[in-house]
Amino acid sequence: MQSTTFQSEQLQCSTPESATQWLISLLDLFAGIVNRNEDLSRVVITETEYQLSEIMDDLIYGVGDDENHPLSASMTLVGTLIKQYEDQHFPKLETW
Repeated sequence: MQSTTFQSEQLQCSTPESATQWLISLLDLFAGIVNRNEDLSRVVITETEYQLSEIMDDLIYGVGDDENHPLSASMTLVGTLIKQYEDQHFPKLETW
């Protein structure tokens, strides 16, 4: 079994119990998003759920470039949700 340590300011997961709590929080967040969005082809997240950007730091630290890591799919999903939120809520800078 692969061990994952998360060390951001938000989440200090140095024990199996804290890592379990972190994962439960992530799954609760995903479940809330799925339950609120009937059409999963167009998922919308709220400003509160935008906290995923903090979780992304933990995923990047724990998963890194390992595409076979058990959380790599979660990292991809979180990245997609963050990008979608930012595309909808932050203006694009025009390049000259």
